[in-house]
Amino acid sequence: MRPLLDVTRDEILDHARKRRLKWVEDESNANVHFMRNYLRHEVLPLIARRFPSYRVTIARSARHVAEAVEVLEEVAAKDGAGSLRNGTLSVEGLRRLPVARARNLLRYFLAGQGVAMPATGRLEEALRQVLTAKQDARVAIELDGASLRRYEGRIQVVPTLKTPRQYSRPWQGEKRLDFPELGGALTFARKTGNGISLARLRGGAVTIRLRRGGERLRPDCRRPTRSLKNLLQEARMAPWLRERLPLIFHGDTLVWVPGVGIDCAFRAKSGEPALLPGWT
Repeated sequence: MRPLLDVTRDEILDHARKRRLKWVEDESNANVHFMRNYLRHEVLPLIARRFPSYRVTIARSARHVAEAVEVLEEVAAKDGAGSLRNGTLSVEGLRRLPVARARNLLRYFLAGQGVAMPATGRLEEALRQVLTAKQDARVAIELDGASLRRYEGRIQVVPTLKTPRQYSRPWQGEKRLDFPELGGALTFARKTGNGISLARLRGGAVTIRLRRGGERLRPDCRRPTRSLKNLLQEARMAPWLRERLPLIFHGDTLVWVPGVGIDCAFRAKSGEPALLPGWT
């Protein structure tokens, strides 16, 4: 909202002086080192002498641009009607559009995710990689504080997090543990016969760690123990999520993995007090 766009500085000052208003003048306003002040004090007065009505013209152009932006957003919303879902965007939905509308939809998607709009060249490169990279390629385009990722035909914005490699944190009975460095929170609900057996957790330290390689789990009692790597691939979990998963250990034994399940040896029996973790 810019209600004074059509009002000149002189008109505002005249209004304030007539009503004896007091105001604070930012001392940096006179510093022509800053580009906007240089334009205001040095360039625009020259333009005003040659084109006295330039302010009216610029204000009118600003309104036209605002109207155009509104139309482009409506077009993007229609183009993305079948492609936008749960904070992700279909690559195929982008591919079906003409280039200009695909760029417009990508801008609309990024704006909806709260990402600062990248420069034109960066946006072009992002669109090119998303549409042309091989199916199994790991597409990651760095944005401001995040990255644009592609997985299984969809793209999403992933916040940039500084996660320590050797991460370990004890669990001491809390109902909730926040992990800002992992981008989420663990909750622990008390249940009966559904979850991790509390009796099995006694007699050893319970810790939350990240993957270090070589972990194994047996979530299905009818099948043998398997590598966590294969289980995560089978669960179709995006690669960048696998590196941020909080894993629950009892001593050195892996007990629970978000999106995969509880190890068979630690599963509670019917009627037994249990703990049901959740990762959000």
